[in-house]
Amino acid sequence: MPAGFVRNAEFSETVTNRENRLFNLTVRNDFLSVHPDYRGLTVNGAADPRVRVNNMNRIGPDNVTPIWQQQKFIGTGAVSLPFASYAEAQLIVAEASTGQTAIDAMNRVRALSNIAPLPAFTAGTDVGALVIEERRRQLFSEGHRYNDMLRKRIPFQMGTNGANRKLGVGGAPPVGDLFEQLTINFTNILGSQQTYLFRADTDNSAFDQPPPRNTVPEPGTYALMVAGLVGLGVVARRRAV
Repeated sequence: MPAGFVRNAEFSETVTNRENRLFNLTVRNDFLSVHPDYRGLTVNGAADPRVRVNNMNRIGPDNVTPIWQQQKFIGTGAVSLPFASYAEAQLIVAEASTGQTAIDAMNRVRALSNIAPLPAFTAGTDVGALVIEERRRQLFSEGHRYNDMLRKRIPFQMGTNGANRKLGVGGAPPVGDLFEQLTINFTNILGSQQTYLFRADTDNSAFDQPPPRNTVPEPGTYALMVAGLVGLGVVARRRAV
């Protein structure tokens, strides 16, 4: 893969169902604000060019959250998003490697942004931690961090957010109660309603099972059973005649 290679997912500003959702959420509608962990990041004493963030000096639609806006994918709803790149490939190489080989792969990625290389590998270098941090910065706003946190078991933020809403129940991502517990009602063919509760697990491996069904049959169930028995009786009588 040549240095600088990027394959983008393309979007449209005129076709509604092909608009860039990241742009809509972070730029057009102010529905998402950049987390404090990504604000003011520096490298070698200077602003990290891989994590471009602006304080917009305004409050979001909830009238509480200050809006910090990502500046990596802006312009219009047609802005492209990378789904494969040389940078990501080199970070995969780094994660699969050890020692100086891993450091060299990360430095090739740093060179794309004219960032000074990491120091040479020594016996005390935590290569794994370096890879995760380089991924966090290089792939900012590209949709990789959530999965990295799951597979590396990086703790999600606990407590409350700026709007004083609970975060991180059961290790769920810090996106509030809507993610932590989602209630869905289904109406079956007899008209009775079943409620299902879904909660994200820490390891993203399972969901809550539906609550136990009512073991007492609904009146409609009895009616269908009686109708079925009557129908069987009519058929049997006709055959006997």
